[in-house]
Amino acid sequence: MSVITEPFHHLRRLGILVVMLALFGAMPALGQSNADLNRLSFNPFIISISPAFSPEVTHYRIVSGVNLNVLQLTARPEDSSARVSVRGVVQTGYFPLPLDPGENNFVIDVESADSTITKQYYLTVVRDSTAEALLPAQVGQFKEYRLVVPSGTGVPTLVGGSFPPGMSLSRTGARLIFGGTPEQKGLYSFAIQGTDPASPIIHYYSILITGGDEQADAAQQSAQVLAESFASSKSAMLAANMFVPGIVDRRQMQGASDAFEGSFSPLDSGLALAFAGSLASVEAARQLATGGIAPDHHTNPFNAWIRGTGQIHNPAGTDRWGRYGVISLGADYMPSQQALFGLSAHFDSLSDPTDTNTTVSGNGWMAGPYASFEIARGVFWDMSLFYGRSTNDLQIDDWTGAFASERWLFDATISGQIELDELLTLTPSLNLGYGAEHADGFVITDSVGTTRNVDGFTSTRLAVTTGLDIARHFELDDGGRLTPRAGIFAALSDGSGSNFSGTVSAGMTWKAPSVWTLDGSVRAGMDGNGLRTLGGSASIKARF
Repeated sequence: MSVITEPFHHLRRLGILVVMLALFGAMPALGQSNADLNRLSFNPFIISISPAFSPEVTHYRIVSGVNLNVLQLTARPEDSSARVSVRGVVQTGYFPLPLDPGENNFVIDVESADSTITKQYYLTVVRDSTAEALLPAQVGQFKEYRLVVPSGTGVPTLVGGSFPPGMSLSRTGARLIFGGTPEQKGLYSFAIQGTDPASPIIHYYSILITGGDEQADAAQQSAQVLAESFASSKSAMLAANMFVPGIVDRRQMQGASDAFEGSFSPLDSGLALAFAGSLASVEAARQLATGGIAPDHHTNPFNAWIRGTGQIHNPAGTDRWGRYGVISLGADYMPSQQALFGLSAHFDSLSDPTDTNTTVSGNGWMAGPYASFEIARGVFWDMSLFYGRSTNDLQIDDWTGAFASERWLFDATISGQIELDELLTLTPSLNLGYGAEHADGFVITDSVGTTRNVDGFTSTRLAVTTGLDIARHFELDDGGRLTPRAGIFAALSDGSGSNFSGTVSAGMTWKAPSVWTLDGSVRAGMDGNGLRTLGGSASIKARF
């Protein structure tokens, strides 16, 4: 495929943009005591100058092309007899400005003809360095590009700037082919001159090498899928890990022997950490240590608490680690033994490097009220409603984007705590959870400024879970406690049988008379597609 064009036109084809720009100034009246410039021009092409030239403006920022080692500057004074110099060198033609990668600073000194006025113009020239290697899938997308041949019969000469690596000039008949396979993205500036000595016209061009429309469309589709799946996964993980205490939890805190707890447990490819503490557990531990009476809703109706959980993981077996964490904190009040009302806030962070070229991360918060009631002896109804927002970033190869979302989460649970005897406890439960997250459309951009719009979306999750836990306590002679347990749970998400899942678990906890608690468990599960999973965990907790 080829594109034929004339110089000094804007063109985009197959990821190549050709831009020809010229910079001109005004011509005010001349004067013997005038030290103003009326024009700045550059050879070869520059990408931008900011602000636009004006004789009264003395500071400019200029961006040149990729791999441009020398920029030719022509500075014309309003008074043709004024003296213009750069770095002490006075010239009537152009000034060669040597460029290093990054910023280069130059000062133009202008002295009026009668030497009564001097003026300085300050230039900061940035040598562009945005060239990046193309991905293997992008190489070969570019065929050829044809330009009008300046006068002459041979191949025109490159007189300034540089071609993109992997591309070159050649002649076919009366046309000049700028072809080959580019190897790097970036904005390249160059100037070519014809071979006819009678017509030494220089043509200036700038070519922007991008990944092509196919690569941009693929990045757009990937960003759409990643953003939606990330929002859905994060909502599910937040619902599973955020802590909202009910009456049962308050009673456990009021009977705690430890003020604070911390734990860590190894994972298949990472490590999980957790901690918890509350005013009720602090007071309970203090009363236990001093031989006092354990607190209840009469003596301590108010409680403040905090709990956190997090993990780092490396599922791909590379050096790109992911992380996830939730910190929950709140305060509640028990006006009676059968009712509890509270407010809580939850902060979450998730980073998921899905493969070597893709990373999605997000930070968010949720806050709202919660309540718990004992509707019958040993039967509890807990509910909560939270609203929050999240900011998220994604990177796909050299494409980056960011999107914000707002989210809602509602949860209602009916559970029982049936004590068959002093040591055997049965805990049935039925839970309804609904979550929704909405994100507006956003833009992804690659390293050379190509953009694609990604549509907004709304992700919802409705799940019904029911299950049964049974635990038996054994008091040991040394003062420790051994608690084996077993459970079975089933969940149905979004009302679809394909989203059915079930889990059978078994575990054991050993609480030593000292500060340590050891816990281990195994789980076996299946989903609506018949897939089976088997996993286990172990943790160590310490009181402090």
